[in-house]
Amino acid sequence: MPFLSPLRYPGSKRRLMMYVEQVLEVNHFRPHLYVEPFVGGGSVALHLLQNRKVDKIILVDLDPWVASFWKTVFWDSKWLIEQIERAPVTLEAWRVAKKSTPTTTREQAWICLFLNRTSFSGILRPEVGPLGGRSQASPYKIDCRFPRRTLIERVRRIAALREYVYAVWNVSWEEGLQMIRAEQRKGKLPNDKVFFYLDPPFFEKAEKLYRHYFSEADHLALRDALLQLQDKWLLSYDSAEQVEVLYGKALALGKNGTKRSDVEWLYSLSLRERKLGKEVILSNLEVLPEFNGRQ
Repeated sequence: MPFLSPLRYPGSKRRLMMYVEQVLEVNHFRPHLYVEPFVGGGSVALHLLQNRKVDKIILVDLDPWVASFWKTVFWDSKWLIEQIERAPVTLEAWRVAKKSTPTTTREQAWICLFLNRTSFSGILRPEVGPLGGRSQASPYKIDCRFPRRTLIERVRRIAALREYVYAVWNVSWEEGLQMIRAEQRKGKLPNDKVFFYLDPPFFEKAEKLYRHYFSEADHLALRDALLQLQDKWLLSYDSAEQVEVLYGKALALGKNGTKRSDVEWLYSLSLRERKLGKEVILSNLEVLPEFNGRQ
């Protein structure tokens, strides 16, 4: 049975997790350390852990709610399961959660999960409304995406993998990279066979999907860092003109071994929109196989 994330996430990468596994296999590359600087729903990391394709993982997210959620899943799962079992899933509970300002790890973890499972498309932004609408006139009510037993089982299965999790950090991708280098200098993390999977905020409609999204300068900074990164890495982006602008020259020159492949699947793009779209895969691994995720 595949591991499924408890979180619903814009642009979910459940289809891509199979592709990343395939990329590692065809390149005969088993990472000692897997790093995901924009973890979000975490589907790729969970899939690789379940199938023992990586030894250890580090998860990073700038959103404190998301980082707190994963910390709680791995190291405070009993408490989280208790909340899932007994919490009321009602419009009034949603209104209270929406107005809240969580500060502790537990509070942030619960608000992340609750609003994710009860809001349109799992989006945590403040302007997004509840499933079923504020009048609950829809046949799909606010609790239609809150299957308690299923969520509890997912949390339990994921928590059982905690021994393979080195850390969950609530920092930017730049700070995460600096922290990894510091741990490597101390001899706490391996220096070889480190693999970065990066799924940064989309170019298109990012400000409507994420609580923390990228500016043009952020996209440029990430590109410059990747084109100098000596570790193996794979980057997934929504297919957009900006990708060609940012990486076209590097691809033409093969800078840092950068290669490109395009993949297709259905994904959530906005509050009520699903579409068949392409994403761009960039990587410095030797081989990028073809992939079609529409099936």
